[in-house]
Order: sequence, then structure tokens, then C-alpha cells
Amino acid sequence: QSQAPETLNTLRYAAQARRIVNQVVINEDPSAALVQALQEEMQVLRLQLQEAQAPPRDALSPRPSEEVERLRNKLLFSERLTEELKEHLEVERKEWEAKYTAIAEVHSESVTKAEGAEQRLQAAQASLERKVAEVAALNQILLE
Repeated sequence: QSQAPETLNTLRYAAQARRIVNQVVINEDPSAALVQALQEEMQVLRLQLQEAQAPPRDALSPRPSEEVERLRNKLLFSERLTEELKEHLEVERKEWEAKYTAIAEVHSESVTKAEGAEQRLQAAQASLERKVAEVAALNQILLE
């Protein structure tokens, strides 16, 4: 009877644990994903442009030059956007590298300072132990 509340709490916990669902998320930089999508779009546009520039198979259905120009402009826009994003990613990468380097330097300095403080503390502790031993010896002499 005294274990009933504990058992009930355990069962509630187990029921709650069964409801937990892991959601997998790909660890991908959104900018890199956008660059990849734009590169794929550029490939599709290049293919469309090649098809538009190819001589028509059927003389009755020639592609209008406006369509070719529209595809060319869209391709150029995508290429420019991709280049801008690549440059932006490179700038961000360099900024992160600089931040990482700065953090690593601060960490190294902190470790060096901590090691120095530890050595000073150990020296002070050894000195204190020697003095305690000296005082104990003097105290022993005085008691005799």
C-alpha cells in the first residue's frame, strides 16, 4: 500500500517517456543548401537554353527568341546570385575562423594563467606544510 503512489508515478513517467518522439534534422547550413539549389536550377536553365538555341526539329514549331532571351536572363541572374552567395559564405567562413582563432588564443592564455596559479598554490601549500611542521616541532620542544 505504501508503494502504490511510487508505482503510479513510475507508470506515469513510463507513459510520458513512450510519447517522446525524436525528430531528425539534417545539420546543414541554410546558405549552403540555397547555393546547392541555385546550382541545380542553373543546370536546368542551361539545359533549357541549349534546347531553345538548338535548331527546331519541326519547322512548324520554332522557339521564339523571346523565350531564349528570357531563359538566358534567368540563367545569368541565377549565376550572379550563386556567386554572391558563395562570396557571402566565404566572408562568413573567414569571420568564424577569426573568431575561433581569437577564442583559442584566449583559451590558451587562460590555461597558461591557471597552470601558473596552480603552481603558485602548490608552492604556497608546500611552504605552509613546512611551517606547520616547524611550529609542531617547536611546540614539541616547548612541551618537553
